[in-house]
Amino acid sequence: MLTNSKEINKSRASIFNLIFTYASSFIQIINSIILLPLYLSFFNLADYGAWVATAAIIHIFLILDPGLSSITTTKLSQAFANDDDKKFQSVFLSGLLLAILIAFLILSLGVVLMFFVPDMVAYSGDRQSEIQLGLLLNIFALALAPITSVLFSFFQALLRTFEGNILYVSSIVISPFVIIFSLYNGLGIASLPIGILATNVFALIAYSIAVTYFWGRSTTISFFRFKALNLGVLFSDLKYLYLKRFSSVLSENLETSIAGIFFNTQVSGSIAIMKKLISSIQLFSNGVATSTYSSLSHAFESNDSNRLRLALNKTIYATDLIQVLGICALFLVYKPLLFIWLGQEITLGYLFMILLAFSSFVYIKSNLLYTMLTSNGLFKETSLVFILEILVRLAGTYILVNLINLYALPAAALLGSITTLFILSYILIKRSGISLKEIVLSFNFYELLLFISAIFLGYFVIYPSDLSEALVAISYTLIPFSILVLLGKKFRRFLSETYLSYIKKTN
Repeated sequence: MLTNSKEINKSRASIFNLIFTYASSFIQIINSIILLPLYLSFFNLADYGAWVATAAIIHIFLILDPGLSSITTTKLSQAFANDDDKKFQSVFLSGLLLAILIAFLILSLGVVLMFFVPDMVAYSGDRQSEIQLGLLLNIFALALAPITSVLFSFFQALLRTFEGNILYVSSIVISPFVIIFSLYNGLGIASLPIGILATNVFALIAYSIAVTYFWGRSTTISFFRFKALNLGVLFSDLKYLYLKRFSSVLSENLETSIAGIFFNTQVSGSIAIMKKLISSIQLFSNGVATSTYSSLSHAFESNDSNRLRLALNKTIYATDLIQVLGICALFLVYKPLLFIWLGQEITLGYLFMILLAFSSFVYIKSNLLYTMLTSNGLFKETSLVFILEILVRLAGTYILVNLINLYALPAAALLGSITTLFILSYILIKRSGISLKEIVLSFNFYELLLFISAIFLGYFVIYPSDLSEALVAISYTLIPFSILVLLGKKFRRFLSETYLSYIKKTN
């Protein structure tokens, strides 16, 4: 390799990753949440629900890419660290070829699915042609995703995280502009997948040009060599990734797709909006897991049980805190926020929202435990757990939908996530010595009482009649809640320790 990996500042590369991860997430929030009222001015909630339900079904059926880029990133990084040009070439070309094969499979299966998936959804509106066009465009966008992700892994492996992330952020910035342009030119619901397709097309072109440019400046070998192709080096690691990938896709799409099939698209659209609000909180909690991955890996390797337990406790508390603070704030301002944001109330029941939020919280916690265990190299053991979660979730939805109607959707999700959480907790306890109480209940009594009270009080907040009433309601709920959070002893100690740790590292 022309570049020595030891001479690259890895901390700087990680910081770029974290900064751009948050930047891209904020852009996606602007696109999917803040601009949603503008999008909904071109069609109604039932039309939007029909689109998200059909797209969700397509996404579930087209889980053909298990996360190929995670394997190529790891293996390319190893080749780069070992100064092995031939291995680097072999992994990259093999990954790219496999991504292209997956893309063709997605296109082939997707074109077949698009002819009968719309009929599965209970929709009687007049935008079927737009939804049909949207599905076709969405399938093309999904087909490009594995190729662009493998190309992006090239920059991650070479620790050129600034260049790679600049291109990635540039590609997603395009999406809202393309959507708005398409909406004003009469493309309706099809405008939403056009934005996704534009992002992936731009990324494909930009990454391809950049890879060609940096290849000659990073390696001593030509770009293509037929003998370098070796798909077997990637296949052995793919099988376990499918389980986690399938679990993630179900979590993202099952409720909206089932709502569209068994209920109506108005319900499907409402669930999609509620999930967007709740999932936006994950922006910050996911950053904790990402940023602590390498440090947890070192803590596991150190054989220092006290250090490991402390690292695990802090990570669990930080993630739980971000999730619960966000959820409580959302419950307190949910009705006035809907008035300001959408100008209409979404009524699926307060209990439904509690179940949906709690299932999201448990799901994020189980994902955190998965990250902790994989940082110790336990890929096989942790991936197999998701077979049970998938079965519980699917069977639970099928059984409960006839018993408790709409509430079956978040209830089945909660049962599946709880199953995964306790099994992963058991594995983590065996590996680290941490207790079940430390994993499940990271808050003290004061914090628990405060958070439960906030969720309870949110029920009594009325839907406002004008903007001033909405702003007053938000102020009267969020300000006292924030003050009470700051009064918490454990919270203040956590902030102090985090700040001192940051100062120590910078010095």
